[in-house]
Amino acid sequence: MQIIKLRKYDVEAVLKFIILLGFSAFFLITLLTGKAQLYVHPRIIPFIMFAIVAMIVISGFTFFDIFKPHGNRVNLVPYLFFIVPLFVAFSLPAKSMDSSSLPVGDIKVGQQSVSTSKNVSGAKLPDNSGFTNNNTNNNLASPSNNAGSNSDSSLLGGKDSKNPTADLILQGDTIVIDDSNFVKLTMDIFTNTDKYIGKRIQVIGFVYKDPRLKDNEFVPARFMMACCTADMQPVGLLCQYPRASQLKKDSWVKVTGTINETEFEGQKIPLFQADNVVSADKPKNDYVYPY
Repeated sequence: MQIIKLRKYDVEAVLKFIILLGFSAFFLITLLTGKAQLYVHPRIIPFIMFAIVAMIVISGFTFFDIFKPHGNRVNLVPYLFFIVPLFVAFSLPAKSMDSSSLPVGDIKVGQQSVSTSKNVSGAKLPDNSGFTNNNTNNNLASPSNNAGSNSDSSLLGGKDSKNPTADLILQGDTIVIDDSNFVKLTMDIFTNTDKYIGKRIQVIGFVYKDPRLKDNEFVPARFMMACCTADMQPVGLLCQYPRASQLKKDSWVKVTGTINETEFEGQKIPLFQADNVVSADKPKNDYVYPY
């Protein structure tokens, strides 16, 4: 597909100028509105800022080429590979992922994907609160090591990689799992279940349901992002709650309960027995990060 180029202007330079400024504007808007973290890990943001500056500088040089026409025709086809994605980027609203974004069974249940060492030392856990529950068959969904790294230390992250329970947040006798320690403690509960049995846990997540689960089971899950939305996966405690079937899919809830142990598909896994589930506000940032 070709068009006649204007005599006094280089149409190809005009297209380059518009494309560069267009992408610069899109990235700048996502940063200013805080939507960039819906696409990439926060550690990528400095690189986006550098890219914005670089594209603006390059577009400045391209601007002067607009007034230096050469040739009579320009081929538009190569530029469609940039124009179409740019149009789509501005047209589609940015939104958080939910369970509808995942294929059935995408959440992993079981320890087959976890290989963190059992020898994890940590802060002293609170004494057993004494809560008991007659419900059984609770489960836990495990964060997979393939989300960003095959290294256990990188998944647990930073200076606390050998001591995930150093990040414990306690409210009385309850361990609070929040954005800052979600992946580390979920992994530690999964790989060191014995030291958490009988301990009370509180966690906020969205209601994730899967055909493999029973009517009284659900996952208060969070999406874990290692780099960008392409590697996103849901992780969280798969728990049992008598009124789980009444919980609205993708609604945000705060769950409090006690860790126990059960079997799921032939393997022993942590059992999160929920005794209290209430509505919760959606976090400012939906996602959690392994590092």
